[in-house]
Amino acid sequence: MTNKDCGQLPAIDLSGLNHCTSKREKLRLFASLFKCAPKSVGSQLKRVVNDTPVDELIPLLAKAHSMYVEVCCHAALATLLEPSLAMAYAIALNKTPSQDHNMIFATLMQSQENREENVYLLLAEIDRIGLCNAVVDALERDRMPVFGVTAAPGKNNNPSAPYVKKFLLRLLLSSTDTSTRLIAVKWLPFFTSTKAECLSLINQNLHDEDENIRAIGALQLSNVIPESPEVQSRLWKTMQDSRWNDRQLMIFNGERADLAMLVLKRIVDRPFMQLTREEQLEMLTQNGVFWCGQINSTDPVNRDVVEKNVRRLYEAAGCAAPHTVLWFKNPRMVAIAATLLETAIRPDSESDGWNPLSKVQRYIGNLEFVIKRFPDLVQGSLSPWPFGPNGWRISEEQPFAVGSARMLNGGHWQQQLHPWSAISGCTNELPNEVANAWDRLQHELSSKMELLVSRVDPDPALLDKSRISSYMSILLDHVRLGMVGYRSILKAIGACPDGEDGLEEILQNCGGFIPFENVVIAIERPYQINRDSQDRLHNLMGKSIEYEDGWGVYSVCGVSVVPHLITDPSKLTVAEVESQWSAEVSRIMIDRYGVERFIQDCGTEVIDQSEYGVLYCKRTGRSPFAMVKVINRSPEPDGSFKTYFLEVPPTMTTARAAIAWTFEMEESEYSPIVET
Repeated sequence: MTNKDCGQLPAIDLSGLNHCTSKREKLRLFASLFKCAPKSVGSQLKRVVNDTPVDELIPLLAKAHSMYVEVCCHAALATLLEPSLAMAYAIALNKTPSQDHNMIFATLMQSQENREENVYLLLAEIDRIGLCNAVVDALERDRMPVFGVTAAPGKNNNPSAPYVKKFLLRLLLSSTDTSTRLIAVKWLPFFTSTKAECLSLINQNLHDEDENIRAIGALQLSNVIPESPEVQSRLWKTMQDSRWNDRQLMIFNGERADLAMLVLKRIVDRPFMQLTREEQLEMLTQNGVFWCGQINSTDPVNRDVVEKNVRRLYEAAGCAAPHTVLWFKNPRMVAIAATLLETAIRPDSESDGWNPLSKVQRYIGNLEFVIKRFPDLVQGSLSPWPFGPNGWRISEEQPFAVGSARMLNGGHWQQQLHPWSAISGCTNELPNEVANAWDRLQHELSSKMELLVSRVDPDPALLDKSRISSYMSILLDHVRLGMVGYRSILKAIGACPDGEDGLEEILQNCGGFIPFENVVIAIERPYQINRDSQDRLHNLMGKSIEYEDGWGVYSVCGVSVVPHLITDPSKLTVAEVESQWSAEVSRIMIDRYGVERFIQDCGTEVIDQSEYGVLYCKRTGRSPFAMVKVINRSPEPDGSFKTYFLEVPPTMTTARAAIAWTFEMEESEYSPIVET
């Protein structure tokens, strides 16, 4: 069936061919044929006519005409240009709509080594898997270099380029397969002839609704104008604006990864990789020490700096400046005030469907999402790491990655209860704190916001305790602090654009904050923080963390405890100790109760008594335990001998075995000559 959509093949008067006395006359005889062919192959057709003897040219023309009748004009021209591929072209053209024939025919316009073999492979693939898949495969794998792809986009003057570009544009608009569309977008700039045309195409990609296409556009921009200051900010914006729910694998610059990782790698390629390993670690260490210091700081806050930078943060997030910044003396009051404020603003909100606080909080959350992927990138480790809070698999042989993970979790995640974690888990209350928080909100906001008093009942019993805990976590978000610290490193090396949003300055000058749409609630820093020689939160005389209004946290050896364990240990009872589920807290309770007194009061039995000591055991109750009583044989200055109680596993049966266990020895191995 003749496909007239591809054009008409003119009739040639073959009878006069034998009478041509010169090449000029021969070419004049075929003039109509040359006119119907694309200009890009006209010279090739002339060469065929000139170089082919008449006795061979006549049957070749007859075969071409047959192809024209059976398939199309393109098949006829292909027969003249590549007789050995005539049947392969005929099959491929016959299986594709006429609008794509120019695309197939464009393969004849290339001058390359092994062209015949490469073209045959492409035509065979078209027959096997269809034109779209064959073209995508040829471009991606470069097995069939038949399209004249140039080394750099914006420099393709090959005569086949317009046909390929037109095909890829149609593929982009018509394909329903996401991966195919993205590959079309990726390769389109390589078929533009000028830099201006290339940048215009990339600019369209940068403003596409599809986040994956925007990412490809950013990567293309970094290839075309790598030194432009716009590149880094565009790559960064791509990461901030994308959620990457649909992670597409792509190949760029010979690297295969999902688009998010390719963009991340491009962000740090030049600035980060120019640093030595030692320089990276030094920068990370210095920055980590500084940001960890913010958690432990007891310096007075700078309200003016905080309030100034709050306005910058809201502007960066695309929000109007808040009406006011409310300051509170302790974090629990902040969390209560935030819960009351939310109830007033959204009285019908459900706990299960809790909306984000504000656009600013979403802005910060999206920033965390981007920053927290950098350690994965630097080390190329994407698998879960069971020992880190963010799920990285990083070995101790990768010090930069380990340091990055620690920093991104506030720098203290490996220590026992850093201040913000201890505060977040504290439930100590001050009298009238709910009523005071509500009165403060009403006083400060009544003239600025329409708070409906009737919608809120400041009864402590009605307050949602889970909301208070959630707001406490937002207020004292050590991950947010670590994220901002890590961003400071990226800024220092030029990987992050210089645009400032004020977030660093806010966290450097206050004890934490919660952003609502129209109000920011902020907190003063602690009045004091007490630690022991091992840098654990610790104070046997009072609070380990205390705020100016007296609210605080009680800790012993890094473990948070109830207040009366410090303020009045005489109130402790055996029942309270035995009901404690935490072994750490239970040991502290026994120490505060008095070990010997507790052994006497809790009903322990003597399992063994010998020259080595006395073994006590209690195997009933929630937490069975055993202790061995030993005497220090070295006399004190007053001549007395001090007694010690050592906790051992409740499976011990003799005092000697119990003491041997404390030295990590078997009972038969323990036979001291001198005890100290």
